[in-house]
Amino acid sequence: VKEEGENHYVRTLSPVENPETGEVDRVSVISKDVTELKKREGELVRSREEREEFFDAIPDIAAVISPNHEFVEVNEEGVERLEMDREELIGRKCYRVVHGQDEPIDECPCTKALEAGEPDIGEEFSEGGRHYTAAATPITGENGEIESLVHTVKDITKRKKMEEKLRKSREEYRSLINSMNDGFVVHDLEGNFITGNDVLSKTLRYSEEELQSMNLKDITDEEGGEVEQNIQRVRDEGNLTFETTVKTSQGGKIPVEINANLVEYRDEPAILSIARDVTERKKAEGRIREYKSAVEASDDSIYMIDKDYRYIFANHEHVSRLLDDGKIPRESRGEVVGKKYGDIHPEEELKALKKNVEKALETDAPLTEEYKFLTEDRWSSRTYSPVKNSETGEAEAVVVVSKDITERKKAEEELRQYRRAMESSVDSFAAIDNNYRYLFANEAYRNTFPS
Repeated sequence: VKEEGENHYVRTLSPVENPETGEVDRVSVISKDVTELKKREGELVRSREEREEFFDAIPDIAAVISPNHEFVEVNEEGVERLEMDREELIGRKCYRVVHGQDEPIDECPCTKALEAGEPDIGEEFSEGGRHYTAAATPITGENGEIESLVHTVKDITKRKKMEEKLRKSREEYRSLINSMNDGFVVHDLEGNFITGNDVLSKTLRYSEEELQSMNLKDITDEEGGEVEQNIQRVRDEGNLTFETTVKTSQGGKIPVEINANLVEYRDEPAILSIARDVTERKKAEGRIREYKSAVEASDDSIYMIDKDYRYIFANHEHVSRLLDDGKIPRESRGEVVGKKYGDIHPEEELKALKKNVEKALETDAPLTEEYKFLTEDRWSSRTYSPVKNSETGEAEAVVVVSKDITERKKAEEELRQYRRAMESSVDSFAAIDNNYRYLFANEAYRNTFPS
């Protein structure tokens, strides 16, 4: 009964007999204020409803288990996974419903938590192609005795799949960087190594574990200040390419080309560098310098032209001949490279050159010819050698070595004239070598000594 607003009362009406007649002729009314009791009942109802809502909102399987392993309460997720009504589950043994066993499971977190009196997190397990982890937390009463257990089972299938993908991704990443021909290293902004690939370890002859405890200054041949300057330049510019020399664990020195880039590694700024061993390139550059010095010092005219008949290279002797022939002005001595052959030489010389260049490129073999200049009394022996692209293997240029044979040709012409004179002489002429073999005999001699 409600009276006076929110106050609650309970009235008890009891019949009262008349002591004289024995008949009920009156009623006894007792009213009791139960306002506070009703409030507490309401709070308990609301608390239980809120608890049930919270319990059902848990995305994992959650249940309250009695010390006798009986279901006391199960959340909505547990009901769905166990495929039973909540009313069917309450009071039943959990090990029978879940595991189909007649006795508690020794490895179950509930069993362990009851024995130890403290929370237990069980090991991961798989069932029906899915992965789970289970835990049990004991709830004790005022006397310290365990009154119930909160048992949760978390489905970690998605997490396990992500972990497997991450593991494979790391393996693929590691395999990728280890398949590189160049050294790969990540270091922090202080120069401390973080990680590197197998090529780096083999090149420097340090294990990966040893490198992770080292700094760039430990393996570079530069002064420490230069290492710091290069790191600062990468921080300022984002990337940097430079050459340096690194030291191996055995004291050897290796020239390398470094391509460094500013990156973020594990949420921290770092520098990723590719280190290429340029030992062979340095040797090749040294040989090229030697060859170039020899070519520049040669008395032969040596030059290279591409398929468009444009000068790629011309040595000192070739340029000097062009100057002597008046084909280029003296102030243009250094401007031959880049010009086309036809811009410097007469049309007839260009035609003769084209014919031999095309043949050398077509046959992919050297070609030699003797050539008489059209504008002057001079001869040369020219060798046309195709030059191949190192990547495609196709001939894309020709090196021409032109040797001046004017004196030889003059001597040969004089010899021919001398021979014609001896042939027409009425006197007998003959030449023999040290073994008395005839080298030459004119007609008069042959007629005199016919045998």
